Amino acid sequence: MFKPEVYKGTGKFGVFLRLLFKAWSEDGNLGIIDEVVHNDFVITNPPFGDMIHGPEEYKMAIAQCRSSFPDMQMWAERIIWDDSRQTGVARFKWTGTHKKDSLLFPFPPSGNKIDAIGMAMIRMEGTQMIREWGFDDHLGNFMQMNVIPAMDLAVVKRK
Repeated sequence: MFKPEVYKGTGKFGVFLRLLFKAWSEDGNLGIIDEVVHNDFVITNPPFGDMIHGPEEYKMAIAQCRSSFPDMQMWAERIIWDDSRQTGVARFKWTGTHKKDSLLFPFPPSGNKIDAIGMAMIRMEGTQMIREWGFDDHLGNFMQMNVIPAMDLAVVKRK
């Protein structure tokens, strides 16, 4: 059931919102991860599979992203929380200027401002995130970073 109060950072899914605001945005405060991420935490993100295991790898991944996009800002647009499953889904957006290559983005910096979207399903254990299944628009991101050529969607027609 959708619970509007999670937008204010209350309730279980408020943990995810605090992580978005403090670690991914604001000043890149990675200290919040020790508080809100379970030691057995795993992130799966197609096509990469189980790409992050535990709080320390999560800190490294966020630091790498923020290194490539130092002005990164991320926020949730829509959230749905299910108490019975201790699971929530968030549609999020992020922006940032691609200024540097990194382990997660090993391409020459484009200098382009990126507007990205994604979704994450989060399962909680107590007050900590234990599992995340992420779905990001990698194709759109790579086109905006000039890693692959942009598609001319005007040539796509329905029959």
